[in-house]
Amino acid sequence: MKSITFYTFIFIQLSVFSQTSNCFYEETNNIVVIEAEDIDTGGLWSVENDVVGFSGSGYLEWGNGSYFNTPGTGKFSVNIKINNTGLYRFQWRSKVGAGTSPTDENDTWLRFPDADDFFGQRGSSIVYPKGSGKTPTPEGSGSDGWFKVYSSETTNWNWSASTSDNDPHNIFVQFDTPGTYTMEISARSEFHLLDRIVLSKSVVSNPTSLSIDEAECTTNTLSVTDITNGKNFKVFPNPLASSNKLSVTGIQPNSYKVTIMDIVGKQLSRKVNLEFKNDVEELEIGYLKSGLYFFTLSSKDHLYSTKLVIE
Repeated sequence: MKSITFYTFIFIQLSVFSQTSNCFYEETNNIVVIEAEDIDTGGLWSVENDVVGFSGSGYLEWGNGSYFNTPGTGKFSVNIKINNTGLYRFQWRSKVGAGTSPTDENDTWLRFPDADDFFGQRGSSIVYPKGSGKTPTPEGSGSDGWFKVYSSETTNWNWSASTSDNDPHNIFVQFDTPGTYTMEISARSEFHLLDRIVLSKSVVSNPTSLSIDEAECTTNTLSVTDITNGKNFKVFPNPLASSNKLSVTGIQPNSYKVTIMDIVGKQLSRKVNLEFKNDVEELEIGYLKSGLYFFTLSSKDHLYSTKLVIE
């Protein structure tokens, strides 16, 4: 009797100029809190603790020049799992990291590319990111769905996070369906310091309190069934960023044939046999380009199969 293959998606983000966190931060009770220094930026931003007054163990600092009109440089992405749908206000605790002017070194780019809505609001006035296809748009620079998010009035640590020059609008994100969404941050002003990030619904009292615990960063894993024997193995992290290796755990010790085929059935795997002896084995996938692939491990007694997507 021919067995039926079970397929699951693995999303892998490979990029030289951006980094995707290998875990997700989960919203609980209508709020998600993230300590910026705990985000994996792939070394694009530095974690520092020289400037006093930060929460947690430090803060993120960008020190590789300013990008006032070109969002996307030094980009990193954060996966946020939303359970309670609705409208969330975005806030971050930041600081001017150089100079004495509250209007210099005070801003960073922000984008939510897969949210149901992303906008700034001040009273009845609503603005949308430039390049989003919606109007009106804020005063000042922006493109490709990015908001310039700035602080004002002080060089100290503060929760001011606004968009639209000289007309500050608070920032909101709409999530209509439970699931995992992407928050993207990229460099604008050199030495703008990021300390803490909060997304919260209006029902949350005092969401910027530093006494609120940070959301746990949970590593994504995929459990995939051993078709023959009903056992499981896991492929992780998901998504995988800035890496040439895919980790696999839960495989029965054995010698496996590794097969990777593209969407038209052309075999691309470079290592035909792989000896699984340890709890975690790593597969080299750096030679793969963006696209859809079929990934299979097979031995005499075991057959594992999954879809592999590299974006």
